[in-house]
Amino acid sequence: MPLAEARKSCNNLVRDGLIGLSGKEYMLTAKVYDAIKSDVEYTQDTVVRYVKAKSMIEEYLQSAEFITNEKIRELCGFTRQQARTTLDRMRSEGILRLEGQGRAARYYKN
Repeated sequence: MPLAEARKSCNNLVRDGLIGLSGKEYMLTAKVYDAIKSDVEYTQDTVVRYVKAKSMIEEYLQSAEFITNEKIRELCGFTRQQARTTLDRMRSEGILRLEGQGRAARYYKN
């Protein structure tokens, strides 16, 4: 399937409320789980995910000088984009500061 066709199909599924975009990943929505009466629990709660990640990162920084995107992915089981979103949010809240860029990026507690 060509890329343009795949994007159109995904956009149609998003429009119909069957999938949702989380970072760069697509996930089934609660509507789908409800429709198939699945036992799978719908856990797309980004607030809870952020609070847990924030806590793990702050705990890690009690014994480490800095943290990286890679370390957050390892600690939290996140994708690169989920780690990036978490880091950006913590920076906007004034919890972390960034030094360096790319592979040399390090995040320090403020």
